[in-house]
Amino acid sequence: MAAFDLASWSTQLADIIAVELRSLDARTDGRVLAIAVDCTPWHADVLSLSAATDADEPLSIEEWDLAAWRLHSFPRSDSGAWPRAAALSAAANAHYRVIESGARAAFRDDLCEACARALVRAAAGNWTCLLYAGHPDRPQQNFVGAARPA
Repeated sequence: MAAFDLASWSTQLADIIAVELRSLDARTDGRVLAIAVDCTPWHADVLSLSAATDADEPLSIEEWDLAAWRLHSFPRSDSGAWPRAAALSAAANAHYRVIESGARAAFRDDLCEACARALVRAAAGNWTCLLYAGHPDRPQQNFVGAARPA
């Protein structure tokens, strides 16, 4: 198996997120308040992209209850997967499954940080809203705060 290149993975994810965000305006009927990337490397569908608007979202967006957002995982297909990110999800999941169990937590954190860098890069200059790339076990931890565009 080829080595997992986290920097390249993050750059590719940023490009995919940018494409999805360009289509976001057509999907919304309000102002976008937040954009979030969810990353769970132990699931086959590692990645999801969600958005919250002022039209119909709860006031407590900072709680990051992504599943409650109307535009939760908005680019997904009927099968529930995110088609443009399918190859990246598969690569991250495959790497997660083959590394030693003791290294999985560190890889998960590195992947969350890579998602944050990708989101910041994709949204930079075009979106003035909250950005979130969180920790799957601690939703209050937002990796975006420390992220810089890749």
